[in-house]
Amino acid sequence: MEKVLFLYPPTVYANHSMFKHFTYFGETIDVISRYYSNISVLDCAVEQIEQKIIFNEFKQCNLLIMEIEPYNIEVSLSLANLYKSFNTKGKIIIYGTAVTIMPNYFKKELLFDYIISNGNFAIGILGIMSSLLGIKYPYKEKGLYFEKKNNEYILKGKNIQLPVKDWGIGNNKLLPLEKYKFYNNGMFELTVQTGCPFNCSFCSEKVLFNKECGTKYREVEDIIKIINSIKHDFNEIYFSATTMTANRKWTIDLCNRLIEEKNKLPWRTVTRIDCVDEELLLLMKKAGLKKLCFGVETFDDDLLKKINKHQTVNKVLEVIELCNKLDIKAKALLMLGIPGQTADNVKSTVKILKKLNVEYRFKEYSPIREAHILDSEGKNISDMIPLFSRYEYRCDSIKGLSKEEYMELLFPTGYVR
Repeated sequence: MEKVLFLYPPTVYANHSMFKHFTYFGETIDVISRYYSNISVLDCAVEQIEQKIIFNEFKQCNLLIMEIEPYNIEVSLSLANLYKSFNTKGKIIIYGTAVTIMPNYFKKELLFDYIISNGNFAIGILGIMSSLLGIKYPYKEKGLYFEKKNNEYILKGKNIQLPVKDWGIGNNKLLPLEKYKFYNNGMFELTVQTGCPFNCSFCSEKVLFNKECGTKYREVEDIIKIINSIKHDFNEIYFSATTMTANRKWTIDLCNRLIEEKNKLPWRTVTRIDCVDEELLLLMKKAGLKKLCFGVETFDDDLLKKINKHQTVNKVLEVIELCNKLDIKAKALLMLGIPGQTADNVKSTVKILKKLNVEYRFKEYSPIREAHILDSEGKNISDMIPLFSRYEYRCDSIKGLSKEEYMELLFPTGYVR
């Protein structure tokens, strides 16, 4: 039986989230492992793995599957080059946010044999493995085909989606779960929604799952089953979503089931300001909601319009104050380096947040949508790749904000996720 290696390339760990390890990586591996057993996993982003171990795994595997995110592109290219230098018969499949956003960039790299250029990671990998390894393809292949271009086979078929009932779970024993628990403070992360009805200019979700794919939610009973299976191993759960409460009925159904189950595992999630109200917030609180994160981005109406957020500062203030009134812990998710953002805007935002007495977290603005547009137009985006690296900080991106102020906003003293 051919050996398959899943690899998460090395990167600097950021304390904002572990969701890609549990979800994009772990849930994908879980689905594939249902149909193929000879799998090894190296998550080099959370484990200190010796070079000789990577070398030996590369020698033994016939199929290397790498998740490539914008921040690990450069090291992924290096690892792929190493693999191909001595494993000439081995094949490489790549998937992930970076691959979906800038497929043309990766097509030019003749190191990669298969590129999955959409968010349907697991079903794409299964389709390729059925061709390469002869495993039985578990889904109808209507609309799934391969396009050969520049010696590359590009997986197509954006209408092909993994059925919701078959979504994976990131607690597969192949994963370094103890490391995940350590870095995530005992919190388990689970995809409950893919796609998004909104279209914020900085988000990759519309690229991963286009209009044809739509917005999908995990089945409520599946979520209950998963919670019951992991509740003794984890102390909290994060419902990973783009906008969890966009589907009000689904959210109500889930909350009611959590209440019926007398769920004791606290949970948190993320949503938009305009997708909650007092009735829904109270139900979520009753169902065990510990913290509700809002994509606020900035307290500047002009910038909110610029990034296509379709919300106003007044509405943000109104909902956060409502959460405070209901004794619901709200958290504002903010961005540093939005094009046009000024030091005065940032300082004003922080002043408002402190007055509201709300938890907040800044994250660097990532030009992923800009890269996607340029890549789609066939432009050379090589110069943009270093912008995504976690080894670099764009401390000079906001005029009037010192490097120390910038870094303190990104990594405030005492911050705990």
